[in-house]
Order: sequence, then structure tokens, then C-alpha cells
Amino acid sequence: MRYFALALETGEALGDEGLPMAWATCPDLPGAYEEAPTAEEALDKLRALAHHIIAEHIVREDPLDQAIAVAAAPPASRPDTLTIAMSDADIEAVRALPLLMIEQPEP
Repeated sequence: MRYFALALETGEALGDEGLPMAWATCPDLPGAYEEAPTAEEALDKLRALAHHIIAEHIVREDPLDQAIAVAAAPPASRPDTLTIAMSDADIEAVRALPLLMIEQPEP
């Protein structure tokens, strides 16, 4: 099992309908941004999305941002960090799914 520690930012805003909504993002992981009616829901959605994005990076052998720490044991819990646990089985499961990130061919 590997543990990825990502910087976490959260906040509140008004959604397109003018209703309050919560957002969560990991700025060091491109595409890792979610919105939901509550902070807990936004964080849950972000955790699932970040897990998938990291697994895709591993499957594609793409490097992650150097600011993302990887450890063999879970780091201490912090409010400004999102920890993603990743097993070999998780990576194999993502390998069977369609990719979120599509490569653009070189011109």
C-alpha cells in the first residue's frame, strides 16, 4: 500500500443557481476539483476523483507533481492534507476503466 499526501484547499461559494455550495481541490493534482452541497460531500467526491487520477498516472507511468509526497505508511492526519491510499489492486482496477485523461497526439 502506498499513501499519497496532497495539499488540500476547501471553501464555500455560491453555485450557478445562487445557492451555497462547498468546494474542495488539490492544487498539485490537475483536474482534482469538486463541488457539492456540503463540505463533507465535496471532500468525498474529491477523494474518489483524486484516487482515480493518481491511479491513472501510475498506469500511464506519468510522473506526479513533486509536491505530492508518497509514503509506505499513512501520514499524520492534517486539515490541509488529503491522504489517498493506493494498493496494487486499485491500480489494476483503474487499468480496466476508460481513462479520464486523454493523450493528445503530437502534431
